[in-house]
Amino acid sequence: ITKSVQIGSTVSLKNITKKKDEAEIYTIVGSEEADPFNGKISNESPVGSDLLDREKGDRVKVATPSGTVEYEIVKVD
Repeated sequence: ITKSVQIGSTVSLKNITKKKDEAEIYTIVGSEEADPFNGKISNESPVGSDLLDREKGDRVKVATPSGTVEYEIVKVD
């Protein structure tokens, strides 16, 4: 069964835009629990909202304040 990203999911992302080898790992949480410096991003943030309901292998383009970033979802836990 392929899991989609939901609140509570931990997501490993590959930053395609910056071609980083190291995965970025985030846990999607409600806005009250958000703590970006500790890898917890709000489901209402640009990245968090664009990841919801996506699955491993999906590519997601996110409009951030510093420009558009493309990620590939490597893993969903």
